[in-house]
Amino acid sequence: MRLVATGLVCALACLPTRAQVAAPTATTETTTSQTVTTTTTPAVTSSDDVVATTGDTSPPTITDITIASDNPAAAPVISANVADDVGVVSAVCWWRTPSSTWQRSALAGSGAFRLVRLPDGVQQQGFDTWLEVTDAAGNVATAGTSAAPMTVGPAVEGNAVRLRRNAADENATVGPHPAWIMLSLGVGVAAGAGAGVFGYDLALTRTRLKGIDEQLSKSPNDERRAELGRSQSALTKVATQDTAAAAILGVVAVAGLTAGVVLLVIAVGAQE
Repeated sequence: MRLVATGLVCALACLPTRAQVAAPTATTETTTSQTVTTTTTPAVTSSDDVVATTGDTSPPTITDITIASDNPAAAPVISANVADDVGVVSAVCWWRTPSSTWQRSALAGSGAFRLVRLPDGVQQQGFDTWLEVTDAAGNVATAGTSAAPMTVGPAVEGNAVRLRRNAADENATVGPHPAWIMLSLGVGVAAGAGAGVFGYDLALTRTRLKGIDEQLSKSPNDERRAELGRSQSALTKVATQDTAAAAILGVVAVAGLTAGVVLLVIAVGAQE
């Protein structure tokens, strides 16, 4: 019995206790965790967003502004060089004439050189203009302002063009105006016709005077002779007037026709 009890005690001593069953075996495992941070850049919706992203505060530069508006027959052209560290996104030319409000026209071009052609006719009125350039960060540069724009006067004929035209006018042979030729010939013809009418009337009057003279020589009646005398005096007066009118109109006709012919010859010579 003692032997049996001793074996039982040994067996119980070999069984694990409750604490030993609950405790795990002392094995250590190390787990490394990695945190991945994803940064999402927001879409740029305004110039303020760009400024916040880029931090650029330097405005663009505008140089070499040229305004070609001295030819009255050609539309004005405005050009300039624009540059920026970040990049130019907008280049605008503002302009107005004395009869219009401010108008907006884009300066075309993809590089530094930009230009715009204003509507034809603006150069003849004269106009005000100023430039506005914006970069990708929203910074704005201007050349002039709406309150203090660049003013361009109306286009006039250039000095060189005017001198050449004046020289050509001086060298040109100017003939008489056709109206003067027609007037001279017309006066000559009309006066000649009038002189002919008075000449014809003078011939009739003289014929009648000749008849009266014959009647006076044959009429013994004093009363008849007095009547014929009165008729003779009146016809003599008419003949005198006809003679004077025919002579004056004849001179005018000769002068008019002569002047017309001379002017015509000069005009023909000027055309050759």
